[in-house]
Amino acid sequence: MKNKNWVDFVTVYRKKHDSDTKDVYDLDYMNAFRLMMDAIGQYPDKEFGVVNRRTRILRAYRYVVMAVTFMCETLCITYAWKNRKTLDFFILGHLYGNIMTTAVLIQRSTLPYQKSFRSLLQRFISKYHLIHLEYESDFVKQEHIRISKFCRIVTMILSLQIFCGVATFNLVPLYNNYRAGMFSDNKPENATLDHAVFFELPFDYTTEVSAGYFAVVVFNFYPCFNVSCGLCAYDGLINILVFHVWGHFNIIVHKLRTFPKLSLEDFQQQDLVQEFNKQAFLKLKNIIQHYQFLKEFMSETSAAFETTLCAYLSFHQLNGCVLLLECSALTAAALGKYLVLTIVVFEQLIQTCMIFEQINSKSERLADQVYDLPWEQMDVKNRKIVLVLLRNVQNTLSVKALGVLPVGVMTMSAIIRTTVSYFVLLNTI
Repeated sequence: MKNKNWVDFVTVYRKKHDSDTKDVYDLDYMNAFRLMMDAIGQYPDKEFGVVNRRTRILRAYRYVVMAVTFMCETLCITYAWKNRKTLDFFILGHLYGNIMTTAVLIQRSTLPYQKSFRSLLQRFISKYHLIHLEYESDFVKQEHIRISKFCRIVTMILSLQIFCGVATFNLVPLYNNYRAGMFSDNKPENATLDHAVFFELPFDYTTEVSAGYFAVVVFNFYPCFNVSCGLCAYDGLINILVFHVWGHFNIIVHKLRTFPKLSLEDFQQQDLVQEFNKQAFLKLKNIIQHYQFLKEFMSETSAAFETTLCAYLSFHQLNGCVLLLECSALTAAALGKYLVLTIVVFEQLIQTCMIFEQINSKSERLADQVYDLPWEQMDVKNRKIVLVLLRNVQNTLSVKALGVLPVGVMTMSAIIRTTVSYFVLLNTI
């Protein structure tokens, strides 16, 4: 019965405007998100009934990406383990950072195989997206436009981070090698060639500028691009989902704030009071349906991303410390290679947690908006409905990592404080 109500809720306006309703992928930021997902074969086209040559190639390519990622992770771990006693501390930190980042991509690569993720993406495209409600009122249409602007900005930033991250991470080692004189006839003795990623390989590519060296340099662009796309695409999806949750909250708050009230003179007229209670019942029903709809949306989001958010926060906790250690060398080479990456990583943490915090704060203030309804002018039936709604909204809605840890400003500040503490501790050893 609930599912039927939710379907009715999102289709009641679409049925009236079928000829005008746009497809979700008419929006540029949704196309950009899909392009990022397709770049690593992660978009589940089959769930939307799209089966053609292109989708079959992308599904096969998904396995290629996963195989290459597993291979790179294995070879990188092997290289770090075999050379742990001889490598420089900062090189080891670089390797650990690569290993952790690739591990995050491996975890996220499993999402298209999870039913909860596929179901969430399908329902978001077909039901939860604000485009399906924009004909409800002018406010909803304006809210959809506003949320779309936020999503567009975030998607543009993440797209820029992909290319800047890949370019910086791979070109800086080349510049470092050139600056160190590794390409000259009189190269330094016992010098080691710098790389974006180090692997355990059966040929020498760290001391001699050979065909093997250039092969590794060119190849490194590929896994770096995959990792950047994987991190930014899923970060973008999470941000888009959270922005739409925020939009639904704003719409519910607007409905509560614009709830009709009777003047003192009108309250004395029985026919106006009866008409008010009829309208109040319909509006309360709409608000409760929308709140249940939003609650289901957040529940599905938490179920699909609870493990991903846990891995994401753990990654920031560990990798942030490693990046700060790398930057602490304060050399031009270290800052050129890691400063931009460090800024991007911390920016993504702050951005994501701040967006989640908006949901938490909206949810906490919702009870006050419900209590401000003119319940004293309603009949007993409507007062009972208001009481039920008030009890429901007093339970704060939030997206949680592993269903336990709420994601927000407090979590972000705890991660940053702990990261800085670990950095100070390790830097003094």
